[in-house]
Amino acid sequence: MNHLSSGRRKFIKEAATTVAGMAALSGMPVQYINASAPAKKIIYDKPRIRFSVIGINHNQINSQVETVKKGGGEFVSFFAKEPELA
Repeated sequence: MNHLSSGRRKFIKEAATTVAGMAALSGMPVQYINASAPAKKIIYDKPRIRFSVIGINHNQINSQVETVKKGGGEFVSFFAKEPELA
């Protein structure tokens, strides 16, 4: 039981620290937050990973597929139970 209690305390402490950090960050002027250099776009000669999708009945799959493609993935196939989702 003591192990559970200490795990809960650790979680609450870390969550409170995260919230405090987010609150501090929200108070910073925007020019400091936007001052970081933009991410470089990497273009790969050949796909780093080939992937497929099964069960595409949720809308977020589109953004997930695009993200993997931007990371060097090659979308090779899919399976949709419902024909209108294909």
